[in-house]
Amino acid sequence: MKQKLRKLTLIGMLMIAGLVVTILIGYVPAKAAGKSVRVSTEKALNKAVKNKNVSEIIFKTEAFINVTIKSNKAAASKYLEINAPNANITNKSTFNGINMQAARSYTEEANGNTYELYDDTKVGNFTVAKKKTVKSMTLLNPSLEIHRLITIRNGAKIEEFNLISSNDGNVIYSVLHSDKNIITFKYYLSKYDDYFSLEYKIDDSGRITKYKNEAPEFGCEYNYKYDADGNIVENSFGDMLGDYLGTDGFITYEYDSDFKLIREIHDEYDDQFQHQYQYELKYNYDKNGNLISRVNTDLKTGESKTDIKITYDKKGRMLSRTDLIGNKFVEKYKYNKKGFLTKYSYTYEQSKDYTYKFSETYKYNSAGDMTQRTTNDNGKKTTQKYKV
Repeated sequence: MKQKLRKLTLIGMLMIAGLVVTILIGYVPAKAAGKSVRVSTEKALNKAVKNKNVSEIIFKTEAFINVTIKSNKAAASKYLEINAPNANITNKSTFNGINMQAARSYTEEANGNTYELYDDTKVGNFTVAKKKTVKSMTLLNPSLEIHRLITIRNGAKIEEFNLISSNDGNVIYSVLHSDKNIITFKYYLSKYDDYFSLEYKIDDSGRITKYKNEAPEFGCEYNYKYDADGNIVENSFGDMLGDYLGTDGFITYEYDSDFKLIREIHDEYDDQFQHQYQYELKYNYDKNGNLISRVNTDLKTGESKTDIKITYDKKGRMLSRTDLIGNKFVEKYKYNKKGFLTKYSYTYEQSKDYTYKFSETYKYNSAGDMTQRTTNDNGKKTTQKYKV
């Protein structure tokens, strides 16, 4: 089948005698000369996109909001940085590069954008909409859950997939090779040890179909299958060289017509293959599509219990989350009129006679920057103030 081959780019950082050497192959967007502006609302963001004198836009907010970046040709000359951990963002413009720091969720409805994402754990989900194309996606130190981070809908694709490995504590990473749709890294625990490899296999749309880690003591392999809409429908996994994970088995996933996860079936074994665990997780949503509960059913005994409960306010912001997996864990959230989180607290019933309590309150300036954090850690109070 003839098609344009998607490039696989490797970026590596190698620590040698205290010197960090960066190896870079691939496209890095250049920032055009012009004014840099900081914005914190949807209206101000779209206004900055239109402004011919602006070359860099920093969108930063802690607010729980929904944001749509409207289609505008003027975006092509602008570099966009997004740091909005509680915002659901839909983008319809093509920029001269986008740096993704944080977002609650992100949907790409434009073509040709180049993304840099340096902590995939700070982005709830990144979706490439149906028949849309991302020119390049760069990930730094991707987590084991990156298959859940990126959803590529029917007919959509990521043309160039970049992975960055870096020095992390005592672990030294370096690039081994890239072969067609397989990216392999060579890891050294120290400069005196033998290496082991980490492998990612990526299909022609940019979906990760295999993760393989051959590290001593915690080696593992994960294989992923997707439906036509880009939803993961099967995850098969297992230990390779040790019992770090402790399980081998399969997970299958089901979705509704709005792509919301509604059911998981787990079929797993312990590390000695002596015990098999078979259970079902069902997810329930309110009329606005918010997850409100999860029901856990043991498929061997038929025993069921609701192990997660969540409540929301009228704007869809989470008010409480109760986790009944093991000991009871309850989280609560409060917001101000602008949508900023002003208080977070949790209680953890460690035993019948002891409950651990934690809370934090937050203050912000007019631009939405956090200026003060007050913590009550089970009776011990501390206050931090931030200069912005």
